[in-house]
Amino acid sequence: MVPFRFYLITDHDNSRHKPPDLLPELVDAGLRAMQVREKGLSPLGQADYASGLLAALGERRKHIRLFLNDRADIALGLGLDGVHLRSDSLPLERHAPVLRNALLYGVSTHSLAGVQAAEAAGTLGGADAYWAMHDWLMSNQQRFSDATLRGAAADMGLDTESLFAEMESTAVGEAIAEDARAGKGLGLGS
Repeated sequence: MVPFRFYLITDHDNSRHKPPDLLPELVDAGLRAMQVREKGLSPLGQADYASGLLAALGERRKHIRLFLNDRADIALGLGLDGVHLRSDSLPLERHAPVLRNALLYGVSTHSLAGVQAAEAAGTLGGADAYWAMHDWLMSNQQRFSDATLRGAAADMGLDTESLFAEMESTAVGEAIAEDARAGKGLGLGS
C-alpha cells in the first residue's frame, strides 16, 4: 500500500492560494502526496510549474510524493514519483515498460463503486489485491459495471460475493469517510 491516503491536487486557475507558497506548511502539517494538475499549461509550462514546486519544497521533498498529470516523460525527467492518468489518457498498458516500472501510477475514479472496490479488494486480499484492483479499474473505467467487476474480481482470485459485501460494509464506508475527513482537516477539498 502507498504511504498516503489522500493528496492535494493543484489547479492554480481556480485557487486563491498558490501551492508553492503553501507547500512547506502543508508538508509540515502532514501532507504526503500532491498531484500537479495544471490543465491549462503546455508541457513546458507543466515542467516549469513542477520545478517551482520542487524548489519550494527544498529539504521537505523527501517527505512527499509528487505526481504529474498525464505526462510520464516529464515526471521521469524531473525525478517526480508518479503520474496521474485521466480517464482519457493513454492506457497504462501502452506506457513503455521503463516508465511503468520507474513511476507510481494513479487514476481518476468517477464512481463511488470504484473507490469501494479498491478498498474492499485491499481488505480481502491485502496490498497485492488492492493494486490488482487499482490497475484493473485504471484500465477499465469506460466499461466499469457490476458484471465486469465480478469477472475481474474472479480473475484476481477474489470471491465476488465477498467483494460486493465488503464494498457495502461499514468498514469500507468508514475508511472512505475518514479519507474525506482527513483531507478536509488539512483544508483540502474537491
